[in-house]
Amino acid sequence: MSRPLRGREDRANDKHDWFLQIAECVATRSSCARRAVGAVVVDEVGYIVSTGYNGPARGQPNCTEVRCGGAHAPSGESLDKCIAIHAEVNAIAQARNIKEATALYCTVSPCIHCAKILSNLPSLRRVFFRDFYATPEAIEHLQQVGIRAYIVDAPYVYRAVRVVGGEVSVEPVDGDVVEA
Repeated sequence: MSRPLRGREDRANDKHDWFLQIAECVATRSSCARRAVGAVVVDEVGYIVSTGYNGPARGQPNCTEVRCGGAHAPSGESLDKCIAIHAEVNAIAQARNIKEATALYCTVSPCIHCAKILSNLPSLRRVFFRDFYATPEAIEHLQQVGIRAYIVDAPYVYRAVRVVGGEVSVEPVDGDVVEA
């Protein structure tokens, strides 16, 4: 017996929202006291290359057990006092072949340190996220190297994010034209 074909209106989630839901699930593994972040790296076909969440390096105590120096700092501040390795970096470290990465799905847009690392990935072209990080400079850096950023508000509700001179603008886009 064959299943009937499903159209866009029949699907509970589109692929971008689905990958972000996976990133949200990955974030539940975080042991950072400040914020739980999850990341999913995807290849051009839509296969998951790797996942990562923020937390301390192996062998270090979890920040939820022993607070690090950055645990109570506001978002975007005292990053040098925080012992957590960011979700994006952990996802890159876990990838078997990071050169296959064409899209990153993250619960929060990258910080500038992660954006610099991401900009060095040869095939990465798109970054999707749910929430904005404290500062927009990372998105501006990504767009300068040809990586586009999108905020996904809900299934099939996307906004292209642009930053010029620190000013953030968002424009609605048709979800069908945004490839993974």
